[in-house]
Amino acid sequence: MLVSFATPPVGSKIVMSEDSTARRTWIGALFAPDASTVDALDRAITAIDMSAVHGGDRNQSFQAGCLLLSHIRPDLVQAGRVVMEGLISRLQQSADCNAPEVRVLLRDSKFYLAVGLAKQNELARAQAVLQDVLVVDPANHQALALKEHLDRELMMLGVKGLAGTVAACAAAFAFYKLLRR
Repeated sequence: MLVSFATPPVGSKIVMSEDSTARRTWIGALFAPDASTVDALDRAITAIDMSAVHGGDRNQSFQAGCLLLSHIRPDLVQAGRVVMEGLISRLQQSADCNAPEVRVLLRDSKFYLAVGLAKQNELARAQAVLQDVLVVDPANHQALALKEHLDRELMMLGVKGLAGTVAACAAAFAFYKLLRR
């Protein structure tokens, strides 16, 4: 039996404050869980029957994927990504893909896939997957908080890249001036 403690039940919404500090704290915990959360994740992950996850029960696959993607170890995040990508594919190809509970499971699976992609520094792909969530549910507080986080990360990467370019140009200019003397 799979115990889920780090993820909300399928289809539920976490009520999030409009306060951006609360959003950042929640997202921060998702990307950098504390030691007790990591220990609990380790215990839950060892209880997963992976043979039942791949191609098995949808909810069990979702919970296993969430647990794996919630971890900080890159190999477990990658395993969670594989589980979620497989689940998303199965859901999209299923005969009941338009049923409300399947659409909710698909939305939530894409959200957690976006988390995994972001943890693997595939920020552009994470944003694209997250956009799929927001098309279906534009008011999804979790997706909006993650989008805000990804936008901030991409902006910081751009600023760091620009600063590096400026520093390199300044160093090259100083070296040029030194050589011209």
